Amino acid sequence: MKRQRTASRGLLASARKTLYRQRWLVAAAAAFLLVGYLLHETQENSPFGPLIDAVADDAAFLSEALDAAKVDQKEENLAHFSRGMIQIGSTLEKVVGVAARNKAEPAVIMEPYINRAVAIYRSAVDFALQMLDPLLKREEQKQRENQPMWGVKGAVSYATTVVLPEYYFAIDDTTSHSATLVRGMQLLLQISNTLPIAETPSPPTNTTPKTLVDCRRHGTDLEWLQFCVSSFKNRTTLAIRRAAVLEELIALHPEYAPLRLHYAAAIALDRDVIQAHTVVTFITGEMEKSSKRAYPDPLHAAMLRLLKAFVLPFDSSPTPPSPSDLDSAAREALKGVDEIGNCSNLIRPFGAESNSSWNRRFRGVKRPDVMDKWQAKQLLKAMRMLKQRLQAGSEGSDILPAGFAECS
Repeated sequence: MKRQRTASRGLLASARKTLYRQRWLVAAAAAFLLVGYLLHETQENSPFGPLIDAVADDAAFLSEALDAAKVDQKEENLAHFSRGMIQIGSTLEKVVGVAARNKAEPAVIMEPYINRAVAIYRSAVDFALQMLDPLLKREEQKQRENQPMWGVKGAVSYATTVVLPEYYFAIDDTTSHSATLVRGMQLLLQISNTLPIAETPSPPTNTTPKTLVDCRRHGTDLEWLQFCVSSFKNRTTLAIRRAAVLEELIALHPEYAPLRLHYAAAIALDRDVIQAHTVVTFITGEMEKSSKRAYPDPLHAAMLRLLKAFVLPFDSSPTPPSPSDLDSAAREALKGVDEIGNCSNLIRPFGAESNSSWNRRFRGVKRPDVMDKWQAKQLLKAMRMLKQRLQAGSEGSDILPAGFAECS
């Protein structure tokens, strides 16, 4: 009897242990399902929910497209590469926008999956700029290259002037923010230099795209289309985008004189960028404050005089400049022409010391020219006309110093 009781107790204890184990497994499974459900609900209800998978998918697509483009830069690979850059750029812009609206930055933007996507995106930008640089430096290029290459130009411009700067702003990385904007500004200026230099733009034809980049061919997201259509219509829209980049840089470095010189040139040398009176007001203010700015270029003041004389005749404000004002500005500008002396100094009016301060501030990113070739031509044409007007009747009244022959 004792043996039977002992055996029964053993069976009961074993049964209890089995029951407890089963209950624990059931509870664990229920908890696992509950956590999964809550995570699913959180993702579904989160404004980032639809974007999380999109970021991962876009990063994977771009990574594959980047690898293929590195192996063979054929048109098909470049088309996939630019499409991948544009797609992930649009998605990242959405993420940053949602984070800003929901006051979630930078916590969400620093998530590992975002960091991985940004790392791939930056690698794609580096590769694209390395690939484009020799092409953009060619002296003679057709205005309409194959669209895949224009797609790459557009994709990298979008990355360096909009997407990455917004991301760096969100995570409060001012140095990367600034350096990326400078890379974008350099690219936009190089693109401008590949366009034909003509006195007036050629009228569009049935075979000519309405924009330099066939925007919808490379991406259909609203963020990309807004950037592309507004930036790549023509030379003027490129100049407007450069001016916008410079405004952002000036906001980051408000007392840094070189940026203000770049901005003065950007808004003065294309009359469709900003109203002439606003440009004159800005340049006049900079002439008065130039000694208070940090690291002014050796030819900073001379360049401002040229730019003011260039735009002043178009000032149509209620109190336009008088003839004596115009003559005075013209004389000061021609003194500046003699001081500048040659084409190289006109386009790059800065010396080694200025380059040093620039490199320290922008992580060694090369400083762009102050103006593109078309703008230089327009400026020198105006200076010849001013000289001819002031020295009417004199022999060689429209001749500038020989050093300007290269860009006039």
